[in-house]
Amino acid sequence: MAQLHFSNKIDSDLETAYNFFTDAHNWCEIIDEPFELEYLSGAVNFKVGSEYLFNFESYGVVQEMRLSVTETKPNLKITYRQKDGFFKYWSHSISFKVKDGESYILEDINYEMPFGILGTLFDDFWVREKIGRFIAGRISNYNKIVG
Repeated sequence: MAQLHFSNKIDSDLETAYNFFTDAHNWCEIIDEPFELEYLSGAVNFKVGSEYLFNFESYGVVQEMRLSVTETKPNLKITYRQKDGFFKYWSHSISFKVKDGESYILEDINYEMPFGILGTLFDDFWVREKIGRFIAGRISNYNKIVG
């Protein structure tokens, strides 16, 4: 299983960031090309046990993605898992922290590719870098919206 960790400074307080990232509609607003996200259904605000359905497009390939929220701590943390989608397994925790007077989003992603060794090779040569690009673009766009 692959593990990725990201830490990004954000241009807002933790409450604003938490409220933004727990509204499913906002996710569609901060996605950068070549990715697209379309919100299909689910409760608007994240809460434990809630499920959300999106169409996720990456390089012309569209996949329905179903997410289930497994943990929320107001203004501190959100964790969700993919139930259906591109990955064999996907868990993503988004934490909100203040360090030295500045706000940060810390993201921990655990995932496993489908297709055995072929999926692992695809991850090594392509997917991991694209996940990093996806996260960086999302944070950059969030900062433009709130900045």
